[in-house]
Amino acid sequence: LLEEGYTISEISGTDPAPTVGIGSGIFLSTGGAPGTGNTTGSFSVSHGEPGNDSLDQTVQDAFPGAGETQDAAVVSFTFDSADLGDAQSISLDVFFGSDEYPEFVDSPFVDIAAIYVNGVNYALFDGDPNQPLSIVADSINTPGNFFNNNGDDGSDDDPYTGTYDTEYDGFSTLLNILAPIQDGTNEITIAIADTGDSYYDSGLFVGNLQGSNSTVSGSYVNVQGTEASETFEGNAAPQLFNLGGGSDSISGSAEELDGDVVSGFGNDDSLIVEGASFGSDDVTVTMGSAILDIDTDGDGIADTTVTLEGDFTQASFSYLTDDGNTTITADGVITDETALIGTEGNDTLTGTPDADTILALGGDDIVDGDAGDDEIDAGNANDFVDGGAGNDTILGGQGNDSLLGRDGDDWVDGGDNHDNIALHEGDDYAEGGLGNDSIGGSDGNDSLYGNSGNDVIGGGNDDDYIDAGADQDAASGGWGNDTVLGNDGDDTLAGSYGNDTVDGGTGNDFLGGGEGQDLLQGGAGHDALGAGNGNDTLQGESGNDFLGGGAGDDLMIGGGDNDTLNGGAGNDTLTGSEGADLFVFNTLVNGERDVITDFGNGSDLIRLGGVSFDMLDIADVSGGARVSVLGHEILLEGVAAAELDASDFLFS
Repeated sequence: LLEEGYTISEISGTDPAPTVGIGSGIFLSTGGAPGTGNTTGSFSVSHGEPGNDSLDQTVQDAFPGAGETQDAAVVSFTFDSADLGDAQSISLDVFFGSDEYPEFVDSPFVDIAAIYVNGVNYALFDGDPNQPLSIVADSINTPGNFFNNNGDDGSDDDPYTGTYDTEYDGFSTLLNILAPIQDGTNEITIAIADTGDSYYDSGLFVGNLQGSNSTVSGSYVNVQGTEASETFEGNAAPQLFNLGGGSDSISGSAEELDGDVVSGFGNDDSLIVEGASFGSDDVTVTMGSAILDIDTDGDGIADTTVTLEGDFTQASFSYLTDDGNTTITADGVITDETALIGTEGNDTLTGTPDADTILALGGDDIVDGDAGDDEIDAGNANDFVDGGAGNDTILGGQGNDSLLGRDGDDWVDGGDNHDNIALHEGDDYAEGGLGNDSIGGSDGNDSLYGNSGNDVIGGGNDDDYIDAGADQDAASGGWGNDTVLGNDGDDTLAGSYGNDTVDGGTGNDFLGGGEGQDLLQGGAGHDALGAGNGNDTLQGESGNDFLGGGAGDDLMIGGGDNDTLNGGAGNDTLTGSEGADLFVFNTLVNGERDVITDFGNGSDLIRLGGVSFDMLDIADVSGGARVSVLGHEILLEGVAAAELDASDFLFS
C-alpha cells in the first residue's frame, strides 16, 4: 500500500485467522497487535500517541457522549488517478474489532475507525454517519453489522455460534469500501483511535486496495461467490455480491435487497424479490450499469433500488411472478467472460466465427471481428476495425478511425474526429459523428448520416437514405432510388442513378439529379440545381436559385426571390414564382415545346440563344402567347401577344 516518504504511527502486523477472510494487508491498532489464536478476554496497551481531529469529529457526529480520541494510529498517502487507468473509484476490504464490546456501548469509551478518501469517511454501515466503525448503539444494534464473540450462551442470535479464535469481544462483518476518486491527486487516510481512555483496544484490518469501475460508493457487506452455482440471501445490511461462475440466485425481501450491489450478474443469474408481485411497468432501469428502481407495492413510488454492475447497454430484462415472488433475469449482458478486452496500448484483437463482444480500450488498435454478429467498441485513439461477416455493431469512439462493415446488416458509429467508414453487402446504418468523415455504402438499402463536420458520403447500390448533416458536405446516392439530404451548410449533392430525391436544406447548395426521374429541392439559400437525364422536378424554393433541366421533359419551379430557369433539352414546364426571374433557352431545337406558366411582363425576362427579336413569331393561341423561332415553340400562359416586345427578351 505504501511508498517511501510516508510517516506511519504505530502500525503492527498480524496474520488474521481465516475467519477474517481479508487476506494480506495492514493492521492498525489502538494498542498492540493480539496474536492469532488468542482467546484472552481483553487486551490493553497504551502506545502514548495523541488523538486525531478527524476521528473526533466522526465519532462526535455519531455519538456526542464519546470521549476525546487518543492512541490514534493513522496512515495517510496520496496517489494519482492516472495510475489506475479508467478506474472511477477505489475498493478496499476492512474488518473492525474491539474489546470495548459489548460493555461500553454508547459510553465515552466507544473507540472509532474510519477510511477517509479526499476528506470523506466512507467506512459507514449503510452509508449512515450515525453508524461508523465504532461501539455505538446504532452500529451495534443494526442486524448484520456486528458479531458477538462472547460465546454461545443463548443470547447470541447471529448465525455464528461458539467463540471465535480471536481476542476481540465483537467484530464487524467483512466490509467492502467503495469510494469515488477525482482526476489528478487523491488522498486516502486510514485511521483508528481509542476514545475516553487508552484501555481496551480496537483494531482495523485493511486489505485488497485497488482501482474499481464501480459507480456506487459506501460500505457494503462483502459476499464473495465462486465458480459454482450458488444461492445467496439478502439481509438488513447493504451487501455487495461478487458473483462468480455458474447460475446464481439472490433472494430477499424488498427491504433486504434495497441498496444492494451485484457485480458479475450474468445472463444465467436471477434476482428474486420475495413477497412482491410486479412487472416491467413497475421498474425503471437506468442503463450502463443497470440501476433497478422497483415499485414493489404498486403505489407508484420506487421503494427498492438494486444496482447491477457491468455492461447492460445491450441487455433486456424479464420479470416472472410466481407464488407472490418476482424473479428478475437479464438477457444480452456483456461480461468479462464473453468479452475480448484490450489494453491502453496498441492491440491486435481477433474475434471468433461466433458473436463476439470486443472492447479495444485505448491505443491504436487493429480489430478483426471475424464472422458472427459482433459488438465492437474501438475505444480511444486511431483504430482500424474490420467487423467481418455478420450483423455487426461497431463504435469508433475517439480518434481517426477506419471502420469496415463487410457483409451483413451493420450498425456503425464513427464517433469523434475524422473517420473512414466503408460498408459492404447488407442494409447498413452508419453515422459519421463529429469530424470530417468519409462514408461509403455498397449493396443494400443503407441509411447514412454524416452529422457534424465536412463529410463525403456515397450510397452505393440499391435504395439508400443519406442525411449529410451540418457543415459543408458532399453526398451522392449512387445506384437505386435514393434520398439525399444536405441540411445545414453549403453542400454538393447528387442523386446519380435511379429515381432520386435530393434536398439541399439550408445553405448555398449544388444539386445534381443524374439519371432517372428525380426530385431536386434547393431549400433555403442560393442554390444551383441540375437535373441531368430523365423527366425531373426541380424546386428552387427560397433564395436566388439556378435551375438547369438537362435532357427530358422537366418541371421547374423557382420559388421565392430572383431565379434563373433553363429547361435544357425536352419539352419543359417552367414556373418562376415570386421575384424577377430569367427563363433561358440557349439551344433552340426544332419540334420542342416549352411552357412558362407565370411570365411576369415587366419583371421577368426570356433569354434566347443564336437569334434576334425580329426572327420571333409571337402570336396569340389558346391559353396564352406563343413564341416560335427555328421551329422551337414557347407558350407563355396567361399572356397576350400584344403585351410582349423586345424589352421582354435578351439575346445571346
